[in-house]
Amino acid sequence: MFHNSYFMVALLISFYGKKYDPKESIEGSGQSIVKVKCYDTNKIIKEDFAVCFAGQWYPSDHTCEQKKCNAIQDIYNELHSCTTPEGVPVSCQQPSLPGTTITVRCVSSRNLTPDERTTQQKICLENGKWEKWNGCQFQCGLVFNNDSSTDKKDSITNVLYEHPWHAVIYLLKDGQWIQHCVGTLISNFMVVTAHSCLGGGLSELGEMSGVGLHIKIAVGKYYRDFSSGEPSHVQMFDVHRFYRLNTIVLLVVGMYIAFSDTVRSICLDDNMGKLDEEIGHIVAWDKDETGSLARVTKSIKLESNEYCRSLNIQKIQYDEFCSISKQHEFVPADIGSGLVYQKSDGLFYLRGVISALFMNDSNFNFPIPIFTSTTDEANRNFIIKWRNGVNKWVEDNVLGRAFT
Repeated sequence: MFHNSYFMVALLISFYGKKYDPKESIEGSGQSIVKVKCYDTNKIIKEDFAVCFAGQWYPSDHTCEQKKCNAIQDIYNELHSCTTPEGVPVSCQQPSLPGTTITVRCVSSRNLTPDERTTQQKICLENGKWEKWNGCQFQCGLVFNNDSSTDKKDSITNVLYEHPWHAVIYLLKDGQWIQHCVGTLISNFMVVTAHSCLGGGLSELGEMSGVGLHIKIAVGKYYRDFSSGEPSHVQMFDVHRFYRLNTIVLLVVGMYIAFSDTVRSICLDDNMGKLDEEIGHIVAWDKDETGSLARVTKSIKLESNEYCRSLNIQKIQYDEFCSISKQHEFVPADIGSGLVYQKSDGLFYLRGVISALFMNDSNFNFPIPIFTSTTDEANRNFIIKWRNGVNKWVEDNVLGRAFT
């Protein structure tokens, strides 16, 4: 018979699969095991089993210990400090007892929680789980400029500052990395681009290995060529997964994209449907003074869906619009580029993605860019659903926090 007032017997079973009543006396030599649990669900036993051998249970000493909250490591954008209920500083990198207070600090004034705080305090609960806190994140849509400098390197950096969410997409063809199209950063793991950027034919979701494509994404890049020497640090990432809705594709990279003043995400607007903005800003390719293809920023006038239809543009969809601005002659390598606009809060928001180029020689002698609207309700909900879903998976499985 198994006796102990501090824990309870949850299961008694022999090696042969026979179940016993916990109050039943058992004879045997290593043929029966019992699973042991604490009466108090906030406590735990490290060795939660016992074996009956020669009339005795081994191990015989089962001590219930208080559940502790997981150790928390400092990460790329958060610093942590902990104090006991008595106010004594302790390391957060060791499991914490209930009542311990953790202070979470964002590492930079440009890192904010969704409610725009840079410091939070939370408690380790009796069940051994931390109170949930909002992770620090770089402010989306924020731009920093240094226009006072005339140094060539600084002028290039200023171009990178202007649209830090711009991403360059490379496709492996015949053993060489070819710049195929572009996209826009919407999180530390995700880029939005056009379905036509990848040649079309993709399913709604899948692994890149399953569709025979090998794709890399570069951020913080100035020149178009894959192997060009860059005046600034370039981050390069392999794309592992995709999600598609009609003409929009979300690309998921396998590693964390570190944000900085020249690499960060664009904001997604809470307003849906048609917007009143007439001017948008976009990154495209053009030759610099050396003759190399480099990124440039253009401001273009936007036209409504109705006006674009009046131009006899074939198959323009309800969620698309266009521009007939002559500020820039777009090329296929510009497909996927994000059109953005600045709101009164000073931040930049995504308005659309170049999904196609239309030629109408009878009226215009230049390609007309067709944009898929990212403020269309279905498109916006799709983007936010998968962006938040991937972020949640990373928080739960990579950062390893045990939240309630």
